[in-house]
Amino acid sequence: MTHARLTQTFCALFLGAIIGLTGCKSSGVEAETNPHPEVPRASQPAPTAAPAPTTAPSTGAGDRRMPAGERPMARPAGAGQQTVSLALPTGDPSTGILLIEKTGPTQVIAGAPFEYTITATNLTSDLELRNVVVRDILPGNVTVSSAADARVSGNSLEWSVGTLAPGASDSIVVTGTAAGTGTVVICATAEYDVFLCLTFETVQPQLVLTKEAPREVLSCDPIEYVLIVENTGSGTASNVRITDRLPSGLTTDGSTTFDLGDIAPGQSERVTLTAMASNKGSYTNSATVTADGGLSATAETTTIVRKPDLEVTKTAPGRAFIDSRFNYRITVRNTGDAPAADTVLRDTLPAGMTADSASDGGQISGSTVTWNLGTLNPGDSRDVTITVQGANAGMYTNTAEVTAYCAEATDRTRSSADTELFGKEAILLEVVDTDYDPVLVGQEGRYIITVTNQGSKTDTNIRIVATLDGMDFLRAEGPSGQPSVSGRTITFPPLAELAPGNKVVYTVFGEAVETGGRRFRIELTSAATGSNPVIETESTHIYDESSFGDSK
Repeated sequence: MTHARLTQTFCALFLGAIIGLTGCKSSGVEAETNPHPEVPRASQPAPTAAPAPTTAPSTGAGDRRMPAGERPMARPAGAGQQTVSLALPTGDPSTGILLIEKTGPTQVIAGAPFEYTITATNLTSDLELRNVVVRDILPGNVTVSSAADARVSGNSLEWSVGTLAPGASDSIVVTGTAAGTGTVVICATAEYDVFLCLTFETVQPQLVLTKEAPREVLSCDPIEYVLIVENTGSGTASNVRITDRLPSGLTTDGSTTFDLGDIAPGQSERVTLTAMASNKGSYTNSATVTADGGLSATAETTTIVRKPDLEVTKTAPGRAFIDSRFNYRITVRNTGDAPAADTVLRDTLPAGMTADSASDGGQISGSTVTWNLGTLNPGDSRDVTITVQGANAGMYTNTAEVTAYCAEATDRTRSSADTELFGKEAILLEVVDTDYDPVLVGQEGRYIITVTNQGSKTDTNIRIVATLDGMDFLRAEGPSGQPSVSGRTITFPPLAELAPGNKVVYTVFGEAVETGGRRFRIELTSAATGSNPVIETESTHIYDESSFGDSK
C-alpha cells in the first residue's frame, strides 16, 4: 500500500465595510508532494503547464500573485457571496485529486459576525483519500467564534476531515468577526494521504473426487471406472490432475493419468478408465486428484471379479463288441463362483462309431452330438448320455468338450474315454431235409447242413458231427473234405476258419431203412463255442407200404 501526503495553500479575501477586494498570496506546495514517485496518482493525467501569472488587485501590501496552477478560482456565489477553489495537486479539477472550496461574503462589517464555508471533495473515482486535514491561517484581526468540528488554536483553524471516499465531499461552517477595517485574507492549507491499493479476493478452491465402479463383474468383462472431480470451493483449481493406481491383477490399454487443466468453482470434470482383471478375486482401486496449492482428494472402490469354472467328466465301458450298443455318460459341473451362461456341451465321435440316440435333447449331426445346457449356477451339474455302436474292431477314443460365456478353456473342460471294440463269433447252424420228407423205405434221404458266421469275428476250428436216425449212410459232401464214418455217425474234417458273414454247406445222404419218425442230429463245435457245442436236429418221417394199413 502506497500513499503520498500533499499540502497546498490558497486564500480567501474578505473586505471590511470600506475597503474593496484584493488578491491573496499562496504559500505554495508544502512538504511531501509525492514521496513515492512510482505510485500513480489516481490514474489521472499529469498537470498541464501553468499559464503565465496574472495580477490580482493590490492593496499596497505587496504583490499577491500566484501561479495559475495554484491560484484559487473565484466565481460568483450569489449576491454578496464569493467562492474560491483549488484542485490539488494540479490546479485543474479534471486532473486533480482533492478540491478545496471556500465560500464566503465579499464584504463584512467590522465587529459583526460573518460566516464562510469550507468544503473538501475527493475528485477521483477510484482512490480513497485518507488523513485529509484542512487548516485556515487566521489573520490577527479575525476572531473565530465557532467552527463546527474544527479546532482553533492561536491563529490557526484545523479541520480534520478524515477519510473521503471517491467522489465524496464534506463541509464545515466557520463563524467569526473582523476588527477594524481593511482587507481580510484567510488562507487555507490542505494535506491528505493518497492510497494506491491493490484489491483482490481471497478464495479457497476445494476438490471432491468421486469414483464409480461396478460391485461385481465377470472375469471376461471390462471394469469401467468413472472418476468425477468437482470443485466445491470458492476459487478456480489450477492444473488439476487425476492419477489412478491400478492394483496388481488389473491392466488397462489406456492412460491412468488425466490432466484436466483448470476447474472453476461449481464445475466438474468426468473421465473414464477401463481395466481388465487377470483372474477372479476382490480388487480395491484407489485414485487421487491434485491441483496447485497443495489441493488433493482421494477416492477408492472395490470390485469383486467372479468367474465360472467348468469341468466335464466322461465314462464308458472299456470293452464292447462290434455292433453292440453301449452308452457314454457325460457329467458337466460348474465349480466356479459365477453362473456359466450359454453352456454348450459337444461330443465328437471318432470315425467308425455312430450315435444311435442322445438324452436330454442332444442334437445329433454327423459325428457330433450337441447339448445346449443353458445356465449352470455355481455348484450345479448336468448328466447326459449317448448310445453308440461301432462297426469295426479297435480302440476308440471319444472326447467331450464344454464351453460357456466367460468360462476359460482348460484341461478340465475336455474329457475323453477309450473303448476297445471286439468282434464276436455268432455261428448259425441250420439243417433241412427239403424235398426228401417223407421217405419211403429203401429210398434215399438227403440232409443239407448250413453253417453261417453271423458275428463280427472270424470263427476257427469248426467241426461238424452228424448222426443218422433210421437211415444207413450212403455218402456226404463238405467244404473240408470227405468225412470219416462210423456206423451212422459222420465226422467231417475241421474247417480252419469261417469269416464274418460267410457260410458253408454240408450234405449227407442216407438210405431209409426204418419206418417212423426219425431225428437227424448235428453237433457243431468251434473256437467260439468252446466246450459248449451247438446242437441242431431235423425230423424225418420214414414209411413203407404197411404204413397205409388194409385199404379194402
